[in-house]
Amino acid sequence: MTNRHHLEKTLHEMDLKVAVMAPINGHSISVYPLRLGEVKGERVQSQLDELAGRLGIPAIRGAFIDGSSRYGLEVPNQERQALSAREIPRDSKTTKQFNLAMHIGMDIYGNWKTVDLATAPHMLIGGGTGSGKSTAVHGFICNLIKHKNANQVRFVMIDPKRVELNYYRNLEHLLCPPITDPQTAVAMLDALADHMDKRYALLEQETARDIASYNKRARAKLPYIIIIVDELADLMLASKGLCEKALVRLAQKARAVGIHLLLATQQPKSEIVTSLIKVNIPVRLAFAVGNHHESRAILDSGGAEQLLGQGDCLFYNRQGNLSRLQNPFMSEEDIRKSLNNRAFGSFRDTFMQQHGDDFNLEARLNTIRTASTRTSSTRTSKTTDSASKQVDQVDKDAQLFEDAKQLAITEGKLTTSTLVNSDLCSRAKAQRIMHQLRKAGVIGEHSPKLGYSPLLLDPEQETKNKP
Repeated sequence: MTNRHHLEKTLHEMDLKVAVMAPINGHSISVYPLRLGEVKGERVQSQLDELAGRLGIPAIRGAFIDGSSRYGLEVPNQERQALSAREIPRDSKTTKQFNLAMHIGMDIYGNWKTVDLATAPHMLIGGGTGSGKSTAVHGFICNLIKHKNANQVRFVMIDPKRVELNYYRNLEHLLCPPITDPQTAVAMLDALADHMDKRYALLEQETARDIASYNKRARAKLPYIIIIVDELADLMLASKGLCEKALVRLAQKARAVGIHLLLATQQPKSEIVTSLIKVNIPVRLAFAVGNHHESRAILDSGGAEQLLGQGDCLFYNRQGNLSRLQNPFMSEEDIRKSLNNRAFGSFRDTFMQQHGDDFNLEARLNTIRTASTRTSSTRTSKTTDSASKQVDQVDKDAQLFEDAKQLAITEGKLTTSTLVNSDLCSRAKAQRIMHQLRKAGVIGEHSPKLGYSPLLLDPEQETKNKP
């Protein structure tokens, strides 16, 4: 751990006359509050890279400490303490109060940050390989299935990588087996968007304003549906237009009828996490990313590029506040144990008996495949047209070279103006042809005294060489 006095001494050497207070120690980082005095926080912020270099540590992040107006420096610990899944609160009051409780992580004070996905209402998770993104998704799933049975919560799991969500393939909470094909995933998102409209019609019949109110009145209760996408980039690359349209529809309207999105990606780029998707997902969780641009794609600000990986994360809530948390680690053993201890009662799938036809994807898949084939054909024809145009251009350039060469032989000399005035080509192209003719030894260099490029090629020899 960085010594407090050593940190203060280094800051003074950088002409930052601030006082460093006693640290607050967390699992991955220690926060050193600063007494700034006359020094502005922006000035300290601008020199954090230099400070990290002098101290020999990967990165230092400056931020205001949660719940106070104090400015502090977040310094990585030399020895990090793992946060186990066993430390997740078991039956806290918060878990019972929330409909869809998700434990995000622990702050430096040892307090758990818990979010109700039902009011969030959607979450975006981004982070590079090894950052802890997939572990967080497993943690959220395991916590939900522990407290909610299949009549209360249903999942749609989209796993283009095929291995991340494979643990849950026999889970009764699933509406369908984990989807691995991007086109099938897009069809399911479209089906869920239509099912959302059907739910609104049901709420209208019961004069209910949301799913909680509807379930209190109706006999046939509706479960919450959580759509988990483990890699958004694969869907956007497969069918960006249709995928974005369905996600935006769901993100804008699905909260009231109990359909929620949990989108994860390890490629947080603007072409993947588009502004239309992001503006409708206010709650975001960023793990370690490669650069400032990827951090901005998730959080609309920098900071995630300075995270340490292995569960170190920044949580962005609806109020626009950033909190640095440590997400718990879930091993494969923890996942399997959670599946064995899940909330399971007598289960009769009345929901799928009543609404199963809404998720018949055959017609939707045919439409998507037809559109995909049409797009591929258009792309192929464009490529063919482009190639043929290039061939035509090469033929035209070769003909132009021969015409210019004959003109030089006829005149015994050649200038750029002669080519232009002969309506053979533009001035820019004429200059290129002149250069090619000199390179081929047809004409010599331009003579300022003569005002033209003299012919070097023997006209009689050229005539003999012709077939």
